[in-house]
Order: sequence, then structure tokens, then C-alpha cells
Amino acid sequence: MPTTTPKLGLPRPIASDNVTLVNQQALIDAIELGAAPINSPELTGIPKAPTAAAGTNTDQIATMKALKAAVDAIPAPTAPTWTNITGKPSTFPPSAHGHAATEITATGGTHVQAEIDNLKSSVSSGKDAVARAITGMGQPASGGDTFAQMATKVSAISTDATAAVADVLTGKTFYQGGVKRTGGMPNNGTPTIVPTSSNITLAAGYYGPTTTVQAVSVPAAKVLTGTTIAGTAGTMVNQAAVAPNGHANATQISFGAYTAGNPNLRTYLMPPVGFYDGTIWVAADTPSLDPSNVRRGISYLSGGLGTLNPSYFASGSTTVSGSAGSWINNNTSSAETFPNITNVSGLTFLPRVIEMLNLNNGVLTWWTSDTAGFIGYSNSSMCIYYHFNGSTYNRYIFKPGGSMNVTATGFSLPSHLSGTSVMWWAWG
Repeated sequence: MPTTTPKLGLPRPIASDNVTLVNQQALIDAIELGAAPINSPELTGIPKAPTAAAGTNTDQIATMKALKAAVDAIPAPTAPTWTNITGKPSTFPPSAHGHAATEITATGGTHVQAEIDNLKSSVSSGKDAVARAITGMGQPASGGDTFAQMATKVSAISTDATAAVADVLTGKTFYQGGVKRTGGMPNNGTPTIVPTSSNITLAAGYYGPTTTVQAVSVPAAKVLTGTTIAGTAGTMVNQAAVAPNGHANATQISFGAYTAGNPNLRTYLMPPVGFYDGTIWVAADTPSLDPSNVRRGISYLSGGLGTLNPSYFASGSTTVSGSAGSWINNNTSSAETFPNITNVSGLTFLPRVIEMLNLNNGVLTWWTSDTAGFIGYSNSSMCIYYHFNGSTYNRYIFKPGGSMNVTATGFSLPSHLSGTSVMWWAWG
């Protein structure tokens, strides 16, 4: 089978081919067509050539590889300096000339005159704004002032300030006297102040807007009329001003025990509502409370003494008890066991004087509750006992205590001869 050459693709004859003039001519034409001319050949694709060694200086074709190596070997350029420039003049005399501002182009395409006009307008507007700001701070100024004048007025803005460091909250800054300062007033926060009966001195400094002074609850009815306490006008009546002749009429009167178990009574007067200054008497009508209606010797209210003689009386007889009694000797205060007791019950009043007589032996007994009932003796409720021994009377004096007992329902007093009859009389 015929083959072709690898570069030009020319047919390569084999042994069985007939070589003729025609096919030889065709082969030569094909070689001519595919060959490049010697003078100014035009190659296609990517023609290659041997790379010349560095520094080659012949007519050898230069490849791109050799060209790049030569370019890479060129050193980087250095900037020229004034001293390296040769042939420069020693001086540069100015050349006087002029241009209109409108002929000089400025950045952005406008001419210099327009930029100058814009700058003047901006400066004028800025000065007017600064002047208004200075005037607003208390220093008169105008846009016609120079920058130096404005600077002086700016510095003077804080010179008329009256605040001091102690007047400004601590940590806050301000300007005063041309200097920036920091406040020193203590911040006391927002405390709650509780009123007391004494003055409250607050610490110097700042107190927040929610600082609270606690409300004081004052009932108007407990405050004297004409007096205002914590904003509450009193409504309590001043009895010292309205009571006629210094006396106020009680609204209620009652009687009751002074203390539990104590028979003494106390009178209670309920005064009308209001204020009393210590000079007002509370009175109640008691037409029956007169000395003549009170038993003689009985004290009532404050210093009153009754003059009514007692009208209570009882009498009777009884038998002397067989039990011995214990009696307190007035002179020695010692207890004495004395024969027998006379017991009487069924009284309806408290006796003031009791007398007993034993008909069998003439024994006589007196008892009285009056302090001055017996001359020379000051003890109340004393008993004098006279015992007849057949020729003379023996006297015994006993004071309260022991078996002696006198109540509104009966009494127990010393006697003699158990089982004998005794007559008795009691006066109230």
C-alpha cells in the first residue's frame, strides 16, 4: 500500500507502482507548492528555530526564548536626580506675564475665578453661621467680624458663666472662664426621706427627680382647729375657747369599780370631744350628791365629807361558839388564842359600831370601824373586850386580823363561855 511523507504528505511509491513522467512532474509540483520561499518566507503554524546562546551577535534567527532571556537581563531603570541632569541652566529667571482668572482652568473643568467666587460665598455663609452661633451663646457677633474677632468672642463665651465646680454634678463637664472643668457636686441618688420629730439636715449635693419625702398621715380630728400639720387643717374643737366660764358639760356620767376586787367606786365623766389645756373643768349635774345625803364621815369625790347620820340598826341574840379564835394584840401585834367566838350572820348593811353583852358573866365587847372611835388609838376596826373576873374587869384590845371579821352580811368577834347567850346591837 502506498504511504505519504510525514511533513508534506507526498506519495511515496512502492515496488509495484509505475513511475511515469506525469506522476514525477506532479510530485515536483507538490514539493514546489509546499516549500517556503528563500526570500521573505511566510511560515504558518508555530515555526521553531534553535535558541541562540546569550550574547550571540550574528545573523542567526532569534527565537522568543532568546529574546525573553535578553529582556530579563536588562537592569531596572533608576530615577534621574537633579545632579545627574546635564546641560541644565544655573538659574531660571522669571518671565513676567499675566492671565485672567477665567483663563486658568481649575480642577473639575471650571476656571479659577469661579472657584474663587464659590470659596468667597462659602466663607461668607460660614461666617454668618458662626456669628449666629456666637450671638446665641450671649456674645454679640456678625458676619462682618474678622476671624480674629470671632475667635476672641468664642473664647469669651464661658467667661461670664457663674457656675463653679461645686455647682455641677460630679463627673459632668462644663466650660467656665475659658477652661473645660469637671463638676464636683456629690450625687446623692434618690433616697426616701422619713419624717421624724426632729429636723432632718440633708447632705449637700444633688438629689434625683424621684427623691421622696414620705407622706405624714395626720387625722384632722386629732389636730387642734386653727393648726395645720403636714398640710392637714385640724378640726378638733378648742374647748378652752368655747367652754363657758371654763366649764364643759360632760356628755355622760357613770360609776364603776376603781379596780377589780376593790369595793371603792369611781365616778366617770365623759367630756365632749375637743382640746383641753388643763384649765377646763368637766362638769355634770348631780343634784343629789350633797354632804347631807352622804353618811357621816364618808369621803366622796375629792375631799367631800358626808354629814348624814346613819339610820341602819339591827339587834339580836346568839350563842357563843365553842371554837377558839385567834386575835391580834394591839400592843404587841402578836396573835393570841382567846376562848370562843361570837358569830352573827344575816346583816343587810356594813356596821360602823357593834356592841355585845354576855348575860352570864357580864362580858362586854365594843367594835368600831372609825379610826378615831377610841381615844388614844388610831387603828380602824378595833375591838375592846371587857371580861369581868368576879371583882374587876380585864380589858383586851385587838386590831384587825386573825378571826376578827366584819362585813355587810355578818361579823365574828371575841367572846367567853362557850354555849352561853349573847345580846348584840349593830349600827350602820
